[in-house]
Amino acid sequence: MYGTQPLAASPLAGLLLFDEGEDTMPKIMPNVIALPNGGLQVSWMNIKASDTCVAVGHQELTRRCVQVDGAFDNGTLGLKGSQDGEDFLFLKDENGTQANYGEAAMAQLQQVPLYTKPVLGGSPGGACSINVTMTMAKP
Repeated sequence: MYGTQPLAASPLAGLLLFDEGEDTMPKIMPNVIALPNGGLQVSWMNIKASDTCVAVGHQELTRRCVQVDGAFDNGTLGLKGSQDGEDFLFLKDENGTQANYGEAAMAQLQQVPLYTKPVLGGSPGGACSINVTMTMAKP
């Protein structure tokens, strides 16, 4: 899969998945659950050092809350966003701090780009396994 792929089936209409097309790294596809309020819960589970996460986006669901947990083992989990699917930059939380975590955390994202994805950095060891859950809702 390469590029933007909208999911047309309700209730996921409007959800975009973006894969940068890097075939050398294992992919973590997001698990997406439709919520009763019309929002979505998106999760990337068991992210390890060699993984690449597939980005998600939704133009109408602009409130985003993220929870990061798991075994970090010297890894740091950053949240990046892109408007063009090519240049992914670190996002900021509600305090204006770069969304980059070395331990379990929960934050409301300040910026809402077209695409959002988790990125593992630092020096993660073999026990690293991080989970990211993002709730996307209408304002």
